[in-house]
Formats: sequence, C-alpha cells, structure tokens
Amino acid sequence: EMCIRDRQTTADDIKNKSAKLDEILAAQKKLQTDITNKQAEIEQNQKDLAAAQEKQQEQYDAMKKRIQFMYENSAEDNIWTAIIESNGITDMLNRIEYVSDVYDSDRALMDSYQAAVEQVKEIGTKLDNDMNELTAMQDDYEKQQADVEAAIVAVSYTHLRAHETVL
Repeated sequence: EMCIRDRQTTADDIKNKSAKLDEILAAQKKLQTDITNKQAEIEQNQKDLAAAQEKQQEQYDAMKKRIQFMYENSAEDNIWTAIIESNGITDMLNRIEYVSDVYDSDRALMDSYQAAVEQVKEIGTKLDNDMNELTAMQDDYEKQQADVEAAIVAVSYTHLRAHETVL
C-alpha cells in the first residue's frame, strides 16, 4: 500500500511539475511575442525619429532663410516704414496689413519649428523608454529560460526517481 501511495505521489508530483513547465513555456512564448512586437515598435520609432529630425532641419533652414531675408530687406517689413512712407490712409492700412501678415507668417514658421523640435524630443524619449522596456523583457526572458531549464530538470529527476522506485 505504501508503494502505491508513493507512486501516486510521484505521479502527482510529475503532473504538477509538468503543469508548471507548461505554464512557464506559455509565459515565455508570450514574452517572446512581446519582445518581437517591441522590436517592431522601436524600428518604427527610429523611422519616425529620422523623419521628425528631417522635418526639424527643413523648418530650421526655412527660418534661417527668413531671418536672412529680414536682415537684407529690413526696411520693407518694418511697421514704422509702413506708416512713414505711406501715401494716404489706404496705403498705410495696406502696408500695416502686409507687415501684420508677414509677422503672422514668421510666427507660424517659428511655431512649426518649435513643434518639430518637440516632436523629435518626444520620439527620442519614447525610443529610450522602449529600449529600456525591451532590455527588461529580454532579462525576463533569460530568467524564464533558467526557470524552464530548472523545471525540465525537476520533471526529469522525478521521472527518474519514479523509475528507480519501480525497479
């Protein structure tokens, strides 16, 4: 009777350890999928970062050209020049409106550049965070791999012990 109880305990032990092994393998498979998805996300973020950096450079170049134009033609865009050199109230209002439109355009250009800079910063931060998450996932995967190996050893040892008892 003791032998039957030992066999049943050993069978239950094998069943529990096998279930634990299946659980670890399922978690490891999910983690591997998560790692693959995170790597794809990182690749996309790297492409987005490159595009945002290119846009930032384009905005910077456009702003630089505008500043150079303003320096070379400073008298034309000046509100005081518009008022002093005007030929009547209608001409003055037209010149003031033109200066206002130029100012609005310059402001939009500056805002666009600032948005591009912010986008580069945000994507860079997200990329750093994603890389940290990926590293943590890979560390978890390695730990789970060690758990799998330990569970395989435990199941194998229990099987071996069960066969020795039978013999």
